[in-house]
Amino acid sequence: MDRSGYYDDDCEATNLWRGAVLQTMSSKRGVALLRELYTYLLQLKSKRLSYGFLFDQYGEMCTVGALCASKGITAEDLKDDTSAEAIAEKLNCKATFLREIMYNNDRYGETETNERRYERILKCLDSKTICQTNTKEIKCASIIRDLKNKM
Repeated sequence: MDRSGYYDDDCEATNLWRGAVLQTMSSKRGVALLRELYTYLLQLKSKRLSYGFLFDQYGEMCTVGALCASKGITAEDLKDDTSAEAIAEKLNCKATFLREIMYNNDRYGETETNERRYERILKCLDSKTICQTNTKEIKCASIIRDLKNKM
């Protein structure tokens, strides 16, 4: 199990979980947070996303860390509780939303450079599927296209 909390050994629970992810990612709040995340990532000076932790002392952050930073939430605000539940409370969203982002961020672990991770996550937010279930996909292309048209 990684920091997202995902397990691969229970198909029924996995299908229920994927349904919950689909619902939270496509909710009004989920879509708004994905838009904010995309905008924030585009504005980063350092085009890098770390793996395995929210923030470090050198200013590196993962995708969830970037989402927190976009809302002005710092490591000190979390008081060493970096669980999905604690962060979700600060961001006013569901923990399932954050776990899916954590999973996508950490998917390739140390085999992926921070620069490549940034590019992959940005591309995912820009045009690819964020999450999938057996029956439905959430696509962000139209969300991001609308956002780009307003810029």
